[in-house]
Amino acid sequence: MTASPVLAQSAPPMPVVLPNETILRVSGEGSVRTTPEIAEVSVGVSTTGPTALEALSQNNRKTAALVDALREAGITGEPIQTTDLSVAPEYAENAKVDRITGWRATNSLTIRTIDLENLGALMTVLFEAGGNTINTPQFDLTEPSRLRAVREAESKALAEAQDQAEATAQSMGMRIARTLLVSDSTVNFTGGGGHIVVTGSRSGRPAVPIEPGQIEIRAKYSIEYALVPR
Repeated sequence: MTASPVLAQSAPPMPVVLPNETILRVSGEGSVRTTPEIAEVSVGVSTTGPTALEALSQNNRKTAALVDALREAGITGEPIQTTDLSVAPEYAENAKVDRITGWRATNSLTIRTIDLENLGALMTVLFEAGGNTINTPQFDLTEPSRLRAVREAESKALAEAQDQAEATAQSMGMRIARTLLVSDSTVNFTGGGGHIVVTGSRSGRPAVPIEPGQIEIRAKYSIEYALVPR
């Protein structure tokens, strides 16, 4: 048997530039700002006990109460996910040798919801149900909305690059003859982190105003054009 030769993959050929053409390289950026549609909240229940089993047992009871409260609020199934469960010893401070003084159990849940209007009420439920470590919500878009926003930002980036090239060509007494090369788009998402302000006391119903802000999608293209004299 004879082995078949391995064909080396070669890069796509570069466009041929004609003698009367001048290469112009430009970059175009486009951005879209949109309101978030999904919120993701991370809540933790932390408990301590003289033994690892006692700390974990207390944690299990409090976490179960928290999940029950979420179910009563209408959040069940896939939107609730355990993201961290740990049991670790606690040591005496300033001791010459390590001395375990107790154990700490932590259970963290992540909740996803599209009901942003009632997100403040959900945060209140988490506090009242025993959540004692709650992180700032992270905001996102649904997949269809994310795709639409990306395409719109890319379209704006291409249009800006075209405008730049036409303006530059005109100032040089030239015109665009053809497009030589278009790079892959670079897309960045910024924002998506809201701001939490907690007021009131745990004895009442604390007001938890939520400001989702906006998500910005930025796209960038690099394009090469061939210019010719007018």
